[in-house]
Amino acid sequence: MARSKLTAKQKEARALRMSEEHKAWSNAVRGRDKFTCQLCGGKPKRRKSIHAHHIVPFAEDASLRFDVNNGVTLCRMCHRRVHREKLHVGLPMHAKGRSENA
Repeated sequence: MARSKLTAKQKEARALRMSEEHKAWSNAVRGRDKFTCQLCGGKPKRRKSIHAHHIVPFAEDASLRFDVNNGVTLCRMCHRRVHREKLHVGLPMHAKGRSENA
């Protein structure tokens, strides 16, 4: 079976996601959240299992693509669930000005 060809927009998005700027954004989001899933509280041992998720979708607002405040850390399973169930995930607790003990 032949693969479908990517559109110009899809190619651009893929290139942006592979860029150093995107890698820096992802590392900054995950580091800020201490590599801990902000939904389930899980802290996977493998860093590839913890993802930086765009709160406002990557394709929806180019001005927020590399804004750390537009990111939240999710484990692989929660990230899949967020996309599959089209859940909205907001800012992590500490970014909202709350303490973890509140």
